[in-house]
Amino acid sequence: MKNYRILYYTWNEYTYEDCVEALLSLGMQVDVVSYKIRDYVFDEILTSKIKEYFSQKAFDCIFSFNYFPIISRIADECGVKYISWVFDSPNLTLDSITLSNECNCVFLFDYCLYQKYRQKGIKTVYHMPLAFNKSRMDNLLKKIKPHYDHEVTFLGSLYDNEYNFMDQIKYLPPKLEGYIDAIIEAQQLIYGFDFCDALFDHNKCEEMAKYVNVDMGEQFVDYRDDLFRNMIRKKI
Repeated sequence: MKNYRILYYTWNEYTYEDCVEALLSLGMQVDVVSYKIRDYVFDEILTSKIKEYFSQKAFDCIFSFNYFPIISRIADECGVKYISWVFDSPNLTLDSITLSNECNCVFLFDYCLYQKYRQKGIKTVYHMPLAFNKSRMDNLLKKIKPHYDHEVTFLGSLYDNEYNFMDQIKYLPPKLEGYIDAIIEAQQLIYGFDFCDALFDHNKCEEMAKYVNVDMGEQFVDYRDDLFRNMIRKKI
């Protein structure tokens, strides 16, 4: 196996240490650039940081968790692959016009999300499930020697509601707000059928657009209707 040199971009994601450890164990050479992105499309500071690395060493690819259009642009300019492993769904930056850049290899854990972009003709996306650091987990289990009452445990609601946008909207007309509340209430009683997709159609999205602006700019494909539905789904 070739001894690949990877430039790893970290935004302080919780998978960072495990992934670097895994790459090193596979014999990869890993350099890390850490920076809090200010602009997902054009960020001069991040651009200069990454290009400085490339001026000193030859890298085979740039890697990051989740997709960043600015990194795709840099990789394209540098003539290397950009490997992105997306663990958020939805990941709004995937709607960037850069997603089709030939330098991209974007891996999505969500198979439905993968199908969505493939059906739109995007050939740079692939499906890959999430992973974990088995070595670290084995070492942890040796220390705590847990006793299990069940073979499978499901953990949910591990995230806060920082991005629950529906709760931030306080100015919808009563009729539209009541319609959305009815969808939310009904969906909680039915599993296996998407009320948002069926009942919050394009006309309803047009109505909501009079009060809520979700225009992401010309650098992103217009999936406004999907954004509105996802806001309601998030609330549900």
